[in-house]
Amino acid sequence: MLDMNSRRTPHDTTPPLLKFLIGLGVFVAVLTGWTYLRPWVINHIPLPDSVAASDASRCGLWFIGSSSIEKWRTLDRDFPGWQTHRRGIDGALIGQIAARALRTDSAVAPAALIFYAGENDIASGASGIDTARKVAQLVDAMSRKWPSVPIFVISMKPSPGRWPQRGEQLRYDAAFPQFIRGNQKITFITAGKVLLRHGLPDNSLYVDNIHLNAAGYALWSINIRQAIDRSMASSVVASCRNRVHPS
Repeated sequence: MLDMNSRRTPHDTTPPLLKFLIGLGVFVAVLTGWTYLRPWVINHIPLPDSVAASDASRCGLWFIGSSSIEKWRTLDRDFPGWQTHRRGIDGALIGQIAARALRTDSAVAPAALIFYAGENDIASGASGIDTARKVAQLVDAMSRKWPSVPIFVISMKPSPGRWPQRGEQLRYDAAFPQFIRGNQKITFITAGKVLLRHGLPDNSLYVDNIHLNAAGYALWSINIRQAIDRSMASSVVASCRNRVHPS
């Protein structure tokens, strides 16, 4: 009869420390690879709420930007009649938005594009002037990508949590129109004053001292709607605002 002891598997003599180091090395290699790969992956993801050519509408509005756009859940209510697309990226800097926005299919175009970004850049230490220059470069590139589409850029939004950066935000607001001078397709919208009370941000309009609540967005949208009404063809504005949504 075969001795059962002769069938035992060889004992693993690898020292525990060596096993740990090998495992750690594999983990570090994977983590390092993802660190370098992650920006590429993120930059090649389409913007949120992507639209196909079949979705194109003469009443379509694309809202592109950072978290103030991403969190705007009442767009349909604030822009009645328009087909709104919320294409914001939570916490994004200008470069992160640019990498994804400029990869959008140029064959698909909205009636207008509304853009808000740069607040996070300033909060991260960038100057208002440098931020304005970067936004101007991005929207100029977007204007060349969609030459028939008007672009509306919203001024910096005041907020209690970022009031210490308000000086740089106002420098942004002053500098941006200078950078886009001569481009008739880009309109700068001054929309921050409606959020102030006695010269300070109205705390009742914010959910977290930075982002707006529904009442804040409703106020913020007033100047944006007015700019759209003034700048776009009156026939388009009238037909879209009177458009009946299916029930």
